[in-house]
Amino acid sequence: MHAAFITLVDHSYVAAARQGLASRNDSEATLRIDPDYADAKMAMGIQQFAVASLPRLVRMLVGIAGVGGNKEKGLDLLRESAAHGIVTPIESRTALSLFLRHDARYVEAIVVQKGLADQYPHDYLFRLEVANLTKDSGNGPAAIALYNAILDDAKKPGYFIEPRLHMTYFGLADTQRGQNQIADAAQNYLKAAAQPTCSDWIRRRAQLNAGEMFDLLHKRDEATKQYELASSGGGDQSQSDAAHRYLKTPYTGK
Repeated sequence: MHAAFITLVDHSYVAAARQGLASRNDSEATLRIDPDYADAKMAMGIQQFAVASLPRLVRMLVGIAGVGGNKEKGLDLLRESAAHGIVTPIESRTALSLFLRHDARYVEAIVVQKGLADQYPHDYLFRLEVANLTKDSGNGPAAIALYNAILDDAKKPGYFIEPRLHMTYFGLADTQRGQNQIADAAQNYLKAAAQPTCSDWIRRRAQLNAGEMFDLLHKRDEATKQYELASSGGGDQSQSDAAHRYLKTPYTGK
């Protein structure tokens, strides 16, 4: 857990690799005591894949310290802990899906993630990730159906616990945009921006994208309104620059 934190928050890859190695060594020691304790293979699998995924220069640096990794070995270890572990099977499957996504192995990732979503249908993030993976695999119509199913279930009292629906609306809008469903995409970008759980960055991104859709629909007044909102701060500079550019010249892309 510490290795994951200092990787994602501190971006201290060498220190994270050392922490991961310590976890791997502890897990290997556990397996020497009990070779059938499959849960210990989760940390080993994560460390193997994570080190193998580091930038080449960083991988060389940690290699000097004796820290190595192998993606396929890491995935295999995660599969073993997912299949035979008692304590960590859900965490192992979650990590396995994440790593398969990292390498654009979407079909394999969908199988793993759908298994989690089927087992825990009230887990919003598991359901959302199936839709996201389906979108990223290139199956737009199926992804749209999955996003809409999530939104339908979210209307049922107590079905999800505090779902972050802006992520579903945004993913749905992106998929509809890719399917040339411009009017629907515009409306769902607006719904994403209107969600109380939406961060400023995603809200400005949604407003910018909604403006682009309205420009494609030749609704310049509505597009201008969204560009003004997107350029009002809270996002990043690239979003603000794009919004200012489209305030001067309508968006004509796709």
